[in-house]
Amino acid sequence: MVEDIFDELERRTDTEGFIEITIGNNQTWKVKNILNKGASQLDIDILEEVLNKRLPDSYKEFLLLHNGCRLFEHPYYGGENYIYSSHEVIDLRPQIDEHYTNQVRIARILGDNIVLNLDNDTISVCNETSSIAESISLKCNFLNWLREFIAKDGQNIWENYT
Repeated sequence: MVEDIFDELERRTDTEGFIEITIGNNQTWKVKNILNKGASQLDIDILEEVLNKRLPDSYKEFLLLHNGCRLFEHPYYGGENYIYSSHEVIDLRPQIDEHYTNQVRIARILGDNIVLNLDNDTISVCNETSSIAESISLKCNFLNWLREFIAKDGQNIWENYT
């Protein structure tokens, strides 16, 4: 299912590697998506061991397909849409309150942290300066969040869920 989302993104990509998106005020930009090579099963096993939790299947599928990515990067201005690799998730782990061991930061999107609850595969969002305790549920799972985020060309979709 995750593969279908990225296949659709690939179909929208021109021969030079760009896709055209419309932003806020109906302005169009040509942007690139930078997709990492997939994680190995060993990378997944290490991440699950460090987290002491089993990863949701759709998130694991994403990591095996693209172990992190940068989406909708403007060629001159860059971008603010990073879905972390398994190694980055581990590196960020010490920044999380020890009381929230079931939650992990998996992305930084437009200055917000995207948080995955490993117990029930739900996504929440919090400001980059906020703790996970202050995160707001988006009332969706990883797969649905990823599908909608990409379908909306990286635009802020938070208000649809809060």
